[in-house]
Amino acid sequence: MDIPVAQALTAGRVSSTTMYWLWVQTRGGGNCANALTAASRLGADTYLVTKLGKDSIGDQIVSELENDGVNTQFVLRDDGLSAFGYMIVDKQGGTRTSILTPGVEHTPQDLPAHIIDAILENASLVYFDGRLTDCAILLAKAARQKGVPVLVEAERPRQGLGELLQQADYLCTSTHFPQSFTSQSTLGDAMICLMQQLPRVQWIITTLGKKGSVLVEKASPQDAQEDAVLQDMLNKMLTEASSSSSKTSSTNGASRHGCVSIDSAACTSKTQVHIRAGSTLSSEKAYKLQRTAPEPQQDEAVIGWGSAGHAKPNVAGRITVATAAHVPQYRKQSRTQLGLETPSLAASCTA
Repeated sequence: MDIPVAQALTAGRVSSTTMYWLWVQTRGGGNCANALTAASRLGADTYLVTKLGKDSIGDQIVSELENDGVNTQFVLRDDGLSAFGYMIVDKQGGTRTSILTPGVEHTPQDLPAHIIDAILENASLVYFDGRLTDCAILLAKAARQKGVPVLVEAERPRQGLGELLQQADYLCTSTHFPQSFTSQSTLGDAMICLMQQLPRVQWIITTLGKKGSVLVEKASPQDAQEDAVLQDMLNKMLTEASSSSSKTSSTNGASRHGCVSIDSAACTSKTQVHIRAGSTLSSEKAYKLQRTAPEPQQDEAVIGWGSAGHAKPNVAGRITVATAAHVPQYRKQSRTQLGLETPSLAASCTA
């Protein structure tokens, strides 16, 4: 829903009044809802686990998610308000300000054993957005007991997040989370630190905004014969991937005009959006990953290796970097005309 708003502003000594036309848009969002919506549009069966108020905002949230194919049978409704937020976006300055209002509280008491069993019955993956950690930890531990993989998204340090991360098989983080969570000076050092502290994690992805993302995938130490400073490798590989992406864009006439050819589209959604993968670059082999400086006697990271006499495990891994994917504007066509198939995915998620 878009609402035009005329706002008269008088600035300082300027005597004339300047009229600004702003657009107030009301729409769903948030990490979990966005992830579920994207997965659903790509063909996954998705379920949301959370609590909303019995109000118009809650009605709108449920309606919008169901319209995108997200199953809301595990969404509880209770007296009170649904959580919502105001996002103030300055497109010219490239900044975003969030003003969030909490809603009804989702507690472990809302997740009795029979509900948890129903949530996880056919789940291929359970995803947590790093919020509501009391409920998330309860469900993550149950998922682990049933052999359901756990994916955690870590945007910023929060109360209880350290315990939730201990249950993670896969971790996806924001740009600044690894360093802020581990107190390391570089991204590479922070990712090594997280790998050491989270023994169950198989891979970590850190998004880098317009630069793309980096993936460190755990490997067996026996498969790694050479040492490599992770931060140095990330710097080199990101530069090479960016250069490759720029050359591809400059020689691809379709992408210059905001279109993606059938051949270059990685996948297409139910809504007929063609998504082109960014340039990717992977290490040819696994390395023994090293920090930029020798490790201190005691690591001061949040989860605290060393303080109880535990040895820090060596980290071996493969590295992949990718430039940002491209979702262009295009003229809608049928899937038959495009000759593309929607990938089959499965996921079960919680907020």
